[in-house]
Amino acid sequence: MTATIFANGGQPYIAGQMATTLYIASGSIVDWVYGDRAITSLTIELRDTGTTGFVLPPEQIIPTGVENVPAALDLIEATAFGCVIGFPDALPTLVPYNEIAEVRFSATTVPGVSAVLSKRAFARVGSGAYNEVAVVTAADVSTATLPTNNYGAIVEYYFECTTARGMVRAPAMPNTAYSASVTSSPLLFEDSFEASMGWTVGATSDTATGGVWTRVDPIATAAQPENDSSDAGAMCFIIGQGAVGGALGSADVDGGARTLTSPLLNASDADAVLTYRRWCSNNMGGASWVLLEDVTENANFVTPSASVRVRCVARDLASGSVVEAGFDFVRVSVTGCPSNPSDINGDGSVDASDLAQLLGNWS
Repeated sequence: MTATIFANGGQPYIAGQMATTLYIASGSIVDWVYGDRAITSLTIELRDTGTTGFVLPPEQIIPTGVENVPAALDLIEATAFGCVIGFPDALPTLVPYNEIAEVRFSATTVPGVSAVLSKRAFARVGSGAYNEVAVVTAADVSTATLPTNNYGAIVEYYFECTTARGMVRAPAMPNTAYSASVTSSPLLFEDSFEASMGWTVGATSDTATGGVWTRVDPIATAAQPENDSSDAGAMCFIIGQGAVGGALGSADVDGGARTLTSPLLNASDADAVLTYRRWCSNNMGGASWVLLEDVTENANFVTPSASVRVRCVARDLASGSVVEAGFDFVRVSVTGCPSNPSDINGDGSVDASDLAQLLGNWS
């Protein structure tokens, strides 16, 4: 459930025993269900870390529902049908044109269910009908292959697994599916931070007195998720690695800025695109809002070059705040249409002007 919540809302929820993860609260319905009826029970503490108590601010009500409803459906399906579908890697939003595009998924049974009887995947291109796609099944992680032979198309896909109790679907909500665009993306650079590729920690302009960028497998806190961004590994850069059970804010940024700088990146192609995954938590201890990120689509930030660097700066600008940050899975790729030999004049369209140029060249 925590993975589903994080995937739908980006909010880290920590799983554990209520008395140790949250606080001791005797005499609740959770105690009665477990103690009197011997039924496993749980509680979900929704957003807010204490600033507004149990009264969510209006702007957090819908996001809380968006992230918790799919997780609740996962729980219902697991209880009813005895199986949970999961994904060890981040689901793709882009798949390569005319190349093999695989999606790995797992099907885990709950106690009392002996086996998963079938693992299936379905996909469609555009608004067409869904067709079953090839799945290589395994005991732990299976692999589905998506269709990629329609350039520029949207591929929608979903998964079904059955047990003796019934069928489980992912995504769980009816008439929904995951989606990916079929594109051509030659990869110029990729770093999932599983190995050191020459990132520089710190800068002469840094003024912080606490918290340092470090490449680790994160330890969860109330202000930091347990896992990285679900690429093929467990490592990422975060601000400070606290101790298990350590105090909130013991390793966060304090009193200034901390800088992380990439090695030289090859962004020499005019169509080069930088992508990355970032996470930030900034509890200012009040109700004020500050600008976190200003995203401008289709912007040309730097002149194409083989000597581009990326810099990530985490800053603590308010007294008493808890600032944590994470940075992961940096890629530079070229996204563009494959060339069409019939587009003779290279304007992106095959039309009469191409025929005119062909006839002109013929003479």
